[in-house]
Amino acid sequence: MGLFNSKKRKEREAERYYGMSLNHDEHELEYLQKSVALGSKHGKEGLARYYLEHNPNDVELMKTAVRLMTEAEAEGAFIDQNKLIKIADNAGEYSVSFAVRTKLAEGGDKFAQFDLGYQYSSGSKGAPFNLDKAWYWYDKAAAQGHAGAINNMAIMKLNRRSVSEDEKQAIELMTKSAEKGNAVACGNLAWDYYEGAAPFVKDYERAFQYAQMGAEKDNQKCRYVMALLKAEGLGTERDLAGAVKLFEKLAEEKYKDSQELFEKYSVIEKAFREEDFNRRYDETYKLIENEPERTLKIFNEMSQEGNDAFYRRANEGWKAAKYRITELADIRFDKALSSGDIEAMKKEAKGGSPKGSLYFLRQAAAMAPEAVKTGKIPLSDEELLDLGDYCKIARNHDIDLSEQEINGVATLDFIRARQLIDEDKSGRAMRILESARRFNDPFCQALWAELLDNGSWWCEDKAIEILEEIYKNKKVYNDEYKKLRNAVDKHLSSLRYNRIMSKLQEDAEIEYYEKQEHLRKLEKLRKESKREHNERLRILDDRERFFNALTNNNAFTNEESYLAGNLSDQEYMRRKFLRDQKEEKYRREYEESLRSVDDD
Repeated sequence: MGLFNSKKRKEREAERYYGMSLNHDEHELEYLQKSVALGSKHGKEGLARYYLEHNPNDVELMKTAVRLMTEAEAEGAFIDQNKLIKIADNAGEYSVSFAVRTKLAEGGDKFAQFDLGYQYSSGSKGAPFNLDKAWYWYDKAAAQGHAGAINNMAIMKLNRRSVSEDEKQAIELMTKSAEKGNAVACGNLAWDYYEGAAPFVKDYERAFQYAQMGAEKDNQKCRYVMALLKAEGLGTERDLAGAVKLFEKLAEEKYKDSQELFEKYSVIEKAFREEDFNRRYDETYKLIENEPERTLKIFNEMSQEGNDAFYRRANEGWKAAKYRITELADIRFDKALSSGDIEAMKKEAKGGSPKGSLYFLRQAAAMAPEAVKTGKIPLSDEELLDLGDYCKIARNHDIDLSEQEINGVATLDFIRARQLIDEDKSGRAMRILESARRFNDPFCQALWAELLDNGSWWCEDKAIEILEEIYKNKKVYNDEYKKLRNAVDKHLSSLRYNRIMSKLQEDAEIEYYEKQEHLRKLEKLRKESKREHNERLRILDDRERFFNALTNNNAFTNEESYLAGNLSDQEYMRRKFLRDQKEEKYRREYEESLRSVDDD
């Protein structure tokens, strides 16, 4: 009776270790080995799987795994046959893997049938070279829709290695395999239709079709054929850029002669792009005379094609189109001027006519002396804003305005901006002064800085930037600007001082808040540390009491009761195991608690 119970206890202990291995990744190997040492069939299967997952290339371990798997299967454990095949192959024990594959194949597994067919066709992994048997198993797998088997049957027929030499049927088989999504079959068909080797005839459209299907599955041969077809424009539109990209990737993968083809077609593609660009440039340039707006857009797009040489040439065309636009605008302005159509004149000036821009700028400058006397501006605010645009157009076309004309126009802006500020219309004043910036007038700039400094949108840094720009203007050093310079000096010094003081105050506030935050964190850490320390002391005290009670209590073992025959073997082992396990657990936790308290 005792021996029987002892055996049962050993089996339960073995299964317990196996169960623990499923839930403890760190100690999985240790528990599996203990389970196997106690004779667990599940432990043997689990240890074999562990070796396959972690040491698939260790031949000795794989041989051990084969032995464990076969023993576990003989003892009645469920075995994953495919894993057993992998283990046996890795161990070089092909007789085992061949026997298992044959068993699966005979049971109707199409993947095992395909593998067995391949091994018979190549005479590998324990299978003797036998084309008839290879055909037999390929045929079995193909009947269940295995695309690889269908493809290999087609290859056997094409190579005249099977009993039948029906080439038509071979093509049909390979086509069927490709349509089922077999990338290898797609690659074979793509290449054969591209080459046109018997029994295939050259058909570039079909070659491209199958190359495209296989390329979607990242098949190298398909990508190679697709690159060849795109490079020459066979079966599809010519796409040298796409072909070069494909050859480049294939060259990185060191596939066939892709590196040489990549270099060859890179040169061709570059020359082709240059030729195409020059052709389009010449065609577009001819349109400048009658369609300058359209050509301007085309040249702008051509300048963005990613080549410096293309950009420079397209920019030349863009300038020519822009010049033609302004030339036509000047012609239309002259017509409007001769007919006295003011609205048409303004339209052409705004549209980019240098003549129109100059006309309205000079007209405005002539109004300045009267405006200074009367304080009245004969132009609307919108017309004043347009003057800034006219100045930009004139300067873009290298039209020099006299100093008197510039000062006159700027004077109008200054007077009107001052009026708007007095009327509490600072927003409109800001727009006029921003527009007047193009005239580089010191008075307008100083007024703009004043508005930025005192306005509702207070912008000190921008005001300083504008005042510093005034000193870059050479004419501000003339005697007539002496009073303005003094005012600018005072204003700039005040702004700089305010900025320094603001920065110091900001830094002080940041330092204060950072210090307060640091103190809050320290206080929080102190409280948390004290709370954790007290909690650890409490836990330590509880564990010490429990540990003392546990080690002094014989209820778990009660050897006297066992020896007296009052406890069964099973109950005794259960109580002993519980005592040992809990005693070890609490001893470890007790020691860790002591260390943690010492660290604190």
